[in-house]
Amino acid sequence: MPETFSSAGGTTPAGLPAGTVRLTVAQALVKTGRLDGDKLPIDLAANAASLGVEVIMSTTAGEFAEALKTAKAADHSIVIYVETDPLIGAPDSESWWDVPVSETSTLDSTQQARKTYDEHKATQKVFL
Repeated sequence: MPETFSSAGGTTPAGLPAGTVRLTVAQALVKTGRLDGDKLPIDLAANAASLGVEVIMSTTAGEFAEALKTAKAADHSIVIYVETDPLIGAPDSESWWDVPVSETSTLDSTQQARKTYDEHKATQKVFL
């Protein structure tokens, strides 16, 4: 049975009434696990605007910089909309982020995981 994805108010870019865009998982994903085919007809900028949020469209680095200045100076919510291509991967940063286990959890399993994390962290070497 197809999944239904709704948008708030208006019509989709395909001209369908909001809330009627139907996609099956097979239509959205291929064997590679990545999105494939035509872009899904969901207008995120229109969805944000329909919720009363100001939307600034940005297509260049200069426009993005100006949009950031405007958003920082505003006293209300602003969405900066930058359309991207999900099939173009970001360059590898060749870095690793240390995301520690919670220190404040009351779960025994999480407390044990934090203890193990701290033990391993103490033996970690810095390579600069």
